[in-house]
Amino acid sequence: MKIVCCFGFQAKAWINITKRRFKAMIEIFNSKDEKLGAFKNYRQLFWSINKIERLKLLKGKYQYGQSNWCFLYRPYEKLSMVYHHMISKPPTPIEKQAHEKQLAIIDIYQGSYDSYTQILVTPELDIDRLRKNWCRAYCKAQGYIVGRG
Repeated sequence: MKIVCCFGFQAKAWINITKRRFKAMIEIFNSKDEKLGAFKNYRQLFWSINKIERLKLLKGKYQYGQSNWCFLYRPYEKLSMVYHHMISKPPTPIEKQAHEKQLAIIDIYQGSYDSYTQILVTPELDIDRLRKNWCRAYCKAQGYIVGRG
């Protein structure tokens, strides 16, 4: 039996998550009001979307840089290792600030590598809210409806 997930290709990650037994808090529907998946919380939806987007790249669904959704957390340790070696592309103002203050960065891509947002990770930053907004934007861009279970 071939199961095709809501994002238009086979993805065991989506299938496994939707087959688990739990009280769904978030449900995803397509424009025909067909239920595509259920999740306990936005964190679970977030990891599912990330996995699906990586599978799209691996399966050649689109080429690198053509279209992408990515929420990338870059810890200070990794950022500092490459900071001084950024020759072809100089660091952005946010990357400079992160290096000086020894902070992590979050890069948020919403559909394109050409347009992204960089955010310094400070103690008061609500990362869960950023993830939730990113998930909602992703679903909206795909034509999906986010509902509460």
